[in-house]
Amino acid sequence: MIALERKAIPSTVQKMIEDEYRDGNYVENIVRNSCITPGEKVLIIGCGVTGISSLKVIKSLGAYVVMLETSSDENGLEAAKHLGADEIIEQRDAENLYFCRDTFDVVFECAGATGDIITGVNFMRRSGRYFRLHKIS
Repeated sequence: MIALERKAIPSTVQKMIEDEYRDGNYVENIVRNSCITPGEKVLIIGCGVTGISSLKVIKSLGAYVVMLETSSDENGLEAAKHLGADEIIEQRDAENLYFCRDTFDVVFECAGATGDIITGVNFMRRSGRYFRLHKIS
């Protein structure tokens, strides 16, 4: 895991946030209808525009949010830190996540890779909820 620290937003991250505002309504509607309650533990897989959009809405609902970045997207990691992710797990740490099995109440898979689907399902609690979100071009 990486340490969370607040810094000025780099221009590349600012661009990502601007992109999110264009696409954010679609994500916000899905997230708000996912019945997240304060204190639930949520995993978001992918720190791209869709993942960052989800983070903002989920944090506003009072959940504990863990971001898992599977493609080493430095801009996404910076945006996740800036926007308040409670924990961030980078790709190189993902192989050692056996301790996360059956941990999360809700999983949002925003990366699009088949392996990420398997990861998300494995990390979700038995009675958890799983959502697959992708930006549609």
